[in-house]
Amino acid sequence: MRRYSLVKSCVLVCFFAPSVHAQDMDLGAEKVGSLAFGVGYNMDAGASVSGRFRHDRFLGYDQTLDFGFDVSEDEHSYDLLFQNNGIGNGNPKFAFVLSHVTGDRQSLMGIDTTETFFRPQAVFANPNSRLTVEAIFGHDEISNVAAAPAVLQAEQGARDLYGLGLDYSAKRAGWSYGISGEAITDGRDLSYGKLETTASYEIAFPQSETEVGVRLAAGMISMWEGQTTVNDRFLPSSGALRGFEAGGFGPADASVLDGAPVGATNYAVMSFYARRTGVIASMPELAIGGFVDLGSAWGFDDNGNAARAAIDDGANLRASIGLTVSREFGPARVELVLAHPFQHEDTDHLQEVQINFTSKF
Repeated sequence: MRRYSLVKSCVLVCFFAPSVHAQDMDLGAEKVGSLAFGVGYNMDAGASVSGRFRHDRFLGYDQTLDFGFDVSEDEHSYDLLFQNNGIGNGNPKFAFVLSHVTGDRQSLMGIDTTETFFRPQAVFANPNSRLTVEAIFGHDEISNVAAAPAVLQAEQGARDLYGLGLDYSAKRAGWSYGISGEAITDGRDLSYGKLETTASYEIAFPQSETEVGVRLAAGMISMWEGQTTVNDRFLPSSGALRGFEAGGFGPADASVLDGAPVGATNYAVMSFYARRTGVIASMPELAIGGFVDLGSAWGFDDNGNAARAAIDDGANLRASIGLTVSREFGPARVELVLAHPFQHEDTDHLQEVQINFTSKF
């Protein structure tokens, strides 16, 4: 009950507090960073907290520092990214990304994971598009697997990874879209290709202060040699399908109580949403909306292994419907998400309530 009281109190303070201070805020010049904070809740696992800090002019230069975390009662993960966004004034610019992710996934999967990558890049930028070509150098590890299901215990160990990547993003005719691909190998008995694509479109009706939009995302892994580990496969992020936890749907080992997520080699999700500001006359800053999310994560390369072949990796539909309530305070925005996952599997992990805070500075 205390967890629910925390969520309820935050909603009351964030959405019904006076707005006088927000009106006095000086938004200043172009924003160079953002701060995001989220609190989630479900009836089985209780509360979870996530946050992200990003600065795009770190130390006064054209470089990005990005730090994020996810913490629940039994698990936690952290990620850190440093990116130099371009050296010189020509086209292409030369950039690099250094990233590190560590995760305690004992509660759901019975493992710990780490991933470190260095990506030198050539960036070709135009007014409405951006193309990035990169080399990939990485090291990852899966450890502390004593409590994991057999398929994840077999993935224990460290690897050095190498590859090439390509990323293209553009905005045209109201659409924002992107496509990225990677070819990865460990130089021995592993090689695969990974492809992901995203697209979004939003229509605004200024007279009624209404917005309607759609978001789509999909990805696939094609195995050329060897077999993937959970660090390679797709684990849905928080918000990929509202109403589901991060990694909360997709192939799972049903022999473990409540099901242990193992990751997928394919996914596809779609979201339809609408929101309107000023529905309640006494609170004109409040925006109320609705959404329908649907999708699936499926596929698990078994490579002839009996334990891996036993995983249910079917493309089972997941879907949720819900309500969003949001309010802006100058450069900050608070959003409450109430989701009802009306189509899910017994091994899925649900998250019915989410509170998000974002701010740009």
